Amino acid sequence: MHSVKIGSDTYLNRVVSRGFGFAGACLRRARDLPEAQGLRAVVITGVDDGFLTHGTTVKFFLVRGNLPERYQDIERFRIEAIALVGLADLPARTVGGHRVDRT
Repeated sequence: MHSVKIGSDTYLNRVVSRGFGFAGACLRRARDLPEAQGLRAVVITGVDDGFLTHGTTVKFFLVRGNLPERYQDIERFRIEAIALVGLADLPARTVGGHRVDRT
């Protein structure tokens, strides 16, 4: 993380971008696994006054039925920004100007 300069003006954007980049790369690499469609990443970034010490955490889980209860209402978290990401949420990629699948 030494390339992420400590400074409130860009820090949050950069650590969140890294978290989403890592989550997306892992989801794409797992796309051929039998349970890949049920794989989710949770990207969590602390946004309270001490955000410079929090960084971003990425966790992975398989959806079996409903989401885990703690992620049913992510709006209730006040000091963390939380996003749930699956393969279908990844941006489409283009090659030579042509859209390819999301993986």
